[in-house]
Amino acid sequence: MIDLLKTLLLLLVSMILVGSLLALFDGKILGGVIAGFIMGGLFLYSRSQRKGLRTTVEEIDNEKRALVIYLRSFREESNHTLMARLKESFFGITLPGTSSPIREIEQQNFAMYMNQIGVYTAIGRPGEPLPFPGAKKVYVADDEWKAVISRWIDRSAAVVLEPGRSGEGLSWEISRVVKNAKPEDVLVILPQMRSDYESVRNYLNKLLPKPIPEKVKGDIRLITFKSDWEPFPIRDLFPFFKKHGLDGPKNINQNF
Repeated sequence: MIDLLKTLLLLLVSMILVGSLLALFDGKILGGVIAGFIMGGLFLYSRSQRKGLRTTVEEIDNEKRALVIYLRSFREESNHTLMARLKESFFGITLPGTSSPIREIEQQNFAMYMNQIGVYTAIGRPGEPLPFPGAKKVYVADDEWKAVISRWIDRSAAVVLEPGRSGEGLSWEISRVVKNAKPEDVLVILPQMRSDYESVRNYLNKLLPKPIPEKVKGDIRLITFKSDWEPFPIRDLFPFFKKHGLDGPKNINQNF
């Protein structure tokens, strides 16, 4: 499936380039129409995919499958500027199994693997016009989200944390995870930029029972935990999947 999508994407990019060249030379009108049509199609496809992530509390509560809860800093997500994307593209560290350190792309890829454990679910960021790529998103009122998150954590198969440098809401969520989730079911995603590691580490060490390492190897972006909350950095997802009785992520690619 991944190879098919890559082939289709390559074909679309090629058509855009051909259309652009036609526009620059002798087929200006036709080339412009082709390029515009394809780019418009890609834009509409992306919007459709993101709209499909919007769901309701009732739908998630009625899910027969287990849940994988994604908790992250809204502040980091909303401040994801063009400059940040460019910086991550050139200097960011990719997650295992993903093709880019840019948050939107890696979350979209990461969701494919987490959905093999359970339904990858998160609270949607208030005010966002479309769900952020990746997990299914539920939008709730300010006086509801704590009850919803508490209920989800209690029935979750896994919890994925992607902390920023701060966040009052996320701090409450992590405290709830420490109190009610099994340490072995918790997975931390470290920041794309290694320069942000120290600030994230300081933030987490105020909330977790045991401190995460002062340093991790340069290509590591995942941390799991032993039963006593001892942190255990991992390079790929295989150890985490084995904890859940799975041989390993399907659709595995060369990044693992």
